Amino acid sequence: MVAGVPGIGLSGVFYILCGLFMPVIEFFSVVFGKSRRHRWKLVMTQFSLSAGILLASWGFGLLVGMIVTASPWVARSFRSLNDINVLKVWPFFLSLATLAVVLGSLWLFNQVSAKNRRPRRAARK
Repeated sequence: MVAGVPGIGLSGVFYILCGLFMPVIEFFSVVFGKSRRHRWKLVMTQFSLSAGILLASWGFGLLVGMIVTASPWVARSFRSLNDINVLKVWPFFLSLATLAVVLGSLWLFNQVSAKNRRPRRAARK
């Protein structure tokens, strides 16, 4: 993980993705008749927070890129502007890949442990 970039760690990416997908999931709840009006307030609050974190992280990356390109000492060490753009998105993709590995590992563990479970017998009276 990247230290010092809030919202881009493993838990931050998980929170952002959950918050961004909440309206989609709630829409399906509406379609199947399981949604209630009061839940939409929570859904939109979480969606707004996730969108705000995403925009703030993007703005932070943009600001860091502008500072890096303004410095002549740092600009000489990069061959092109594309090298600097990697600095803006690399932490997010690294966190996203780590999250995918963790979630995939948990799913695989669940599948393996489900096969090893013994069926429970009903309690006799």
